[in-house]
Amino acid sequence: HPACAEALAKYRINPGNVGRGSKRDPQFAELIEFACRHGKPVRIGVNWGSLDQELLQTLGLRSFAPLVTACPGCGRTTSTYFQTLAQSIQEHLRRRMPEWRRTHVGVENLAVAVMGCVVNGPGESKQAHIGISLPGTGERAVAPVYEDGAKTVTLKGEHIAEEFQQLVEQYVARSFPPRAGTNGEPS
Repeated sequence: HPACAEALAKYRINPGNVGRGSKRDPQFAELIEFACRHGKPVRIGVNWGSLDQELLQTLGLRSFAPLVTACPGCGRTTSTYFQTLAQSIQEHLRRRMPEWRRTHVGVENLAVAVMGCVVNGPGESKQAHIGISLPGTGERAVAPVYEDGAKTVTLKGEHIAEEFQQLVEQYVARSFPPRAGTNGEPS
């Protein structure tokens, strides 16, 4: 709907963040369409559970965990390759965060980009602390990695996710200072 797209053009809404699977509210799209068609305002509420995980962090008000920018997938990423890699990397970050928070100062502010192809991947990856641009459907399994805005390496082959996880581990160790009393530091 062109009018809806025009009304929302000033906002960056990632369709993957609107809802997936059983969490998707089919009335949401109808509400937005109705509001746009009739020039009415829409209040989009949030529940308290998401207000503390992700909304405050996205607004830059408080950080709880690494901020992961990931594309929702498109025609270039219809295979399960991208989704599997992105999920593996995001799960790794969630698993490691409790330890990182105990051992590294400021790691909650880490920004990681996991992008599905070369269309938006390099730009988003350059804006993150560390990011990867994964291959799209039918493309060779090569993925450039960016750290602090610069391309550092291109991962190739079947172990891209594991290799990127190791690069994230190294980035955290190198970029976020150890907390007092950890990693051999005096308390």
